[in-house]
Amino acid sequence: MSGTFRIIHPNLENHQIFKVQVDSKKINKLFDLEIKKVNPINDGNGDGIYSIHYKEELIYIGRHNTKKNVVDRWEQHLKSLTGRFFVNFLGPDKKKGRVESFYKHNGKDLSFNDLLNHFNKQFVQRKDNFNTDTDTFEKIKTIIEKHIAKKRNNLRVRYQNLIRSEFDEFFKKINAFSNKKIIQTLTGDGTVTSPNRFNFAIKNRSDFLKKNESNIFEDFSFVFYKYLGKKTKNKKEQIEFGNKFEKPLIKYFSPEVNSESDKGSKFINASFEDILNHLNQLY
Repeated sequence: MSGTFRIIHPNLENHQIFKVQVDSKKINKLFDLEIKKVNPINDGNGDGIYSIHYKEELIYIGRHNTKKNVVDRWEQHLKSLTGRFFVNFLGPDKKKGRVESFYKHNGKDLSFNDLLNHFNKQFVQRKDNFNTDTDTFEKIKTIIEKHIAKKRNNLRVRYQNLIRSEFDEFFKKINAFSNKKIIQTLTGDGTVTSPNRFNFAIKNRSDFLKKNESNIFEDFSFVFYKYLGKKTKNKKEQIEFGNKFEKPLIKYFSPEVNSESDKGSKFINASFEDILNHLNQLY
């Protein structure tokens, strides 16, 4: 790889990048906001590293290796870091890298999400079928609730003592008849949070609850360190890029929200200039 890095500061304010609104469906009061639209920043595509800061303190370092704009990555982080947007606390159900099958309908294997759709369409929206097709109703309901119980246990293991008070009550109440979006906080595609991200959201919850859709992101800042060298072409090169630049940065600065397994021995707060200098040293 040849080249160097150039700092890209967003040409838009956070409220211009992320169009936030109160959740129009009002599914649950815990997760009361939604991002309706995301506007790209200038020169925010391609290979690079990015840093996220909260109240001028470095909290996260990540890499970007797609043709999409880096703001798409930032959107995912903001949803999990603030704790006021629907996110998944556990990833999708997969076995050996493939989506797990939970039920067969008309000769087709259904994933858990497919099964939720089927149950909703056949029984939740058509309650008469409770009585006309009782065996199927009970069978699918049992599959869903057993899986919810399993994922709830996985949640306790992964997040240990972090799930407390209102969040604990939220997860305890989930059942087969809950809104699909609520069930998908335990399993599903999309934005997946982590113990460190959720811990950050809980630690700063009093601040985030004082915010509204207009200023929820005002204390965050972002920088994209665009790589000017040869573009990565495949997954292997992207992993090499991460090993060369992202992982050493995380190890050195140890931001709060990055995974514990990737961090070094102590946190070093860093400005964007510090990160750029360290990147160029790595290069």
